[in-house]
Amino acid sequence: MGEATNLHRLNLGWGAKPHPTTEVTLDDHALWAAEASVRVPGQLANISRDGRFRGHLFTRWVKAKLNRQVSGHLVAEYLSPGDSYADNRQDASYFVRAELNPTW
Repeated sequence: MGEATNLHRLNLGWGAKPHPTTEVTLDDHALWAAEASVRVPGQLANISRDGRFRGHLFTRWVKAKLNRQVSGHLVAEYLSPGDSYADNRQDASYFVRAELNPTW
């Protein structure tokens, strides 16, 4: 499960409600590995063994209640890898999702 237990996180966050139906949150996470470990030998190519800093994760959310029946959100994330990863795993990662939730 992604070695979720091998993770330390320092978070700085900010949130605001620019409108009664809208919430905006900004979170910056610094991520560290508790130990340089792998579950299978094939993963050895993915870690550097030079450090335990996993990188910076920047997360942005906009959540809105459009009416009584529909709410939604837009989330965007950016990961800047740290020295925990091998040179061939230093590409930045992006994630964006928009979601509408009907309720009745």
